[in-house]
Amino acid sequence: MSPEPIHPALDPVVAEFLSRLSSIGVMSVVIDASGEPGGDIDSDSLRASGVTVSGPEVAETLRLAAARWATEDQPTIWSPRSDLTLVPTTLSRRRRKTGYIVAFVAGASGLGEAMLLARTLPCLWADHSELAESRLAVESFSRQLSGVYEELSLVYRLSGAMSSLTNPERFVTLALDELHATLPFDSISACFSEDSSKGRSLAGRVVRVGEKADRKSDDAIARDALRGLSMDSPTVFGRVNTGAGEMRGGGDCLAHPIVREETLIGAVVALRKHGEDPQVSSTDIKLVGAAAAAIGVLLENAALYADQRSMFLGTLRALTAAIDAKDRYTRGHSERVAYMAMKLGEAIGIEPESLERLHIAGLIHDVGKIGVPEAVLCKPGRLTDEEFELIKLHPEIGHRILRDIPQLVDVLPGVLYHHERWDGRGYPEGLAGEGIPLFARLIAIADSFDAMSSTRTYRSAMPRERVLSEIARCGGTQFDPQLSRYFVELDFAEYDRMVERHKAAEQRQVTIAPMEGEAAA
Repeated sequence: MSPEPIHPALDPVVAEFLSRLSSIGVMSVVIDASGEPGGDIDSDSLRASGVTVSGPEVAETLRLAAARWATEDQPTIWSPRSDLTLVPTTLSRRRRKTGYIVAFVAGASGLGEAMLLARTLPCLWADHSELAESRLAVESFSRQLSGVYEELSLVYRLSGAMSSLTNPERFVTLALDELHATLPFDSISACFSEDSSKGRSLAGRVVRVGEKADRKSDDAIARDALRGLSMDSPTVFGRVNTGAGEMRGGGDCLAHPIVREETLIGAVVALRKHGEDPQVSSTDIKLVGAAAAAIGVLLENAALYADQRSMFLGTLRALTAAIDAKDRYTRGHSERVAYMAMKLGEAIGIEPESLERLHIAGLIHDVGKIGVPEAVLCKPGRLTDEEFELIKLHPEIGHRILRDIPQLVDVLPGVLYHHERWDGRGYPEGLAGEGIPLFARLIAIADSFDAMSSTRTYRSAMPRERVLSEIARCGGTQFDPQLSRYFVELDFAEYDRMVERHKAAEQRQVTIAPMEGEAAA
């Protein structure tokens, strides 16, 4: 069944042409192919133009004229009365006649004027419609170009931030901020599935920017939109329920799926479009879709990064635990040094990404001890000069072991130089002052703190006050003086809990060992 034809009077191009004819004193109306005028006939305007007939009479005349012109390929002027001439111009759509623009020429002597108008009116209309179509085409192209530019600009801005794999929420917030700055919606949210295997750290979360007045209801709307969303296509919806039976007005709303590994993990939900056009446009859908796609890719990469990071750190912890286990008195040493070095780095304002690298450097700072004989490492009492020289080799041994691992290149200075001294009397290269890499200076203090705080084969653990006093005293000689001042002000509560956990683990191992021996016997 074909759709109802649109009356030509509703065409803004036709309306503009009639207005221009009126401005030059030509009274005209638009009718459809049956002669039905596009609205009421304005009798006052007709009289002002010299046509002294009523509106109903003119309407009937137009219907008769349309019937007459329907049989003519090129409709001709017609004078239904001696004092009135109708001048038609055909309107068509897709080669099908849809109606006529009809100009009125009044007066008994108006035939010559009507014939002149009949020759010029079609030309005027052709020029006007061609210019209008060109203008509309330019406007349409401009809108499309603007939409493409906005989409490319958004993708470009988001792609520059996609390295933030350790903090997906920060990227999601940035993406929503960019959308909200570009599109006229009250609020824009990213709502994620409750399944932690899909959204990982963002599972069950709603990240939202925009209007703050009704956060709870908008978050509920976002969750409802996610539950009803298909993975394959966006959804446009209108007035929304707040959950209390109340309907909130405003323009259209849009929900676009966020997909990862061919699984729906969330949705970007834009609520209540405002402005001149409250309906969701194709540009809106493209921009929200681009942001949703970028979020999906970021979460995919973040999940892969998290898995690799977890495996990498697990390997490092296993390696350091194996080294610490060579001496029962150093159990947990590397983990505690990594923690205290990171806390010191945090206190001086190191950014989070670098703190993570510092933590890794602390974990592996003693890897080189794997190349030192256990008899030397575990020897009770004072070491000989030769034995101490063997101990002093462990930073270089660790560096040689790790230098071919690309992921550790930036942390190697902490491994190689953590026994350098501020006064230049350390090893292996005798670096001094700020010539010692920062990671190494941080680890040096944390390493000495844990060594003095732990019981060793040759002495008991020192009291906390004495340890901190020693670190403060050695600032400017063994340690970076500024770092020493920061270190003694740190909170050691978590460090103390770590010590207790490591002691408990050691005690469990000591308790289990005889049982294994009895079973073997």
